[in-house]
Amino acid sequence: MLGGGVIGLLTIQLARLAGATRIVLVTRSAEKRQLAESLGATATADPGDGDIVARIIAEDGLLPGGADVVFECAGVAETMQQAPRLARRGGTAVILGVMPQGAIIEVEPFDLLFREVALISSFVNPFTHGRAADLIASGRIKVEPLISRRIGLDEAPEAITNPARGGEIRVLVVPDGK
Repeated sequence: MLGGGVIGLLTIQLARLAGATRIVLVTRSAEKRQLAESLGATATADPGDGDIVARIIAEDGLLPGGADVVFECAGVAETMQQAPRLARRGGTAVILGVMPQGAIIEVEPFDLLFREVALISSFVNPFTHGRAADLIASGRIKVEPLISRRIGLDEAPEAITNPARGGEIRVLVVPDGK
């Protein structure tokens, strides 16, 4: 799992529900790594601590040989390029993160071909909203830990125009600020 924002943290929970036994989250934020482990990640890693691909897929790495499925959830060029490299031979890299329209990344087609790595993408599926609501309502998917703070409408312009605070995941705007 590349990216510890809302998409990555929800995907960790969904992977657990789908039966994944080893889930590694890669993100720079220590707070998000800690939250990921409380939500089901079996390990986390900081990409700032060296070559993340080598640290994960090496024989003594977190996922020797690579992951069966890699979910790219950050939507940045670096992680988009890392995703297929982190997949094992015959594995899959799923792009969930969103980059700006027109953005271009480098991918080595021969590597995808030689290692038989599937590179697929996913976008909003309008037929999953009911299941998503059921998972949240039943408590099987936890969204409350993803809300970093609640603010009132008067604070919304500042929160929208400024970068997120360190470790912040989502700010919820509510009319009365509670």
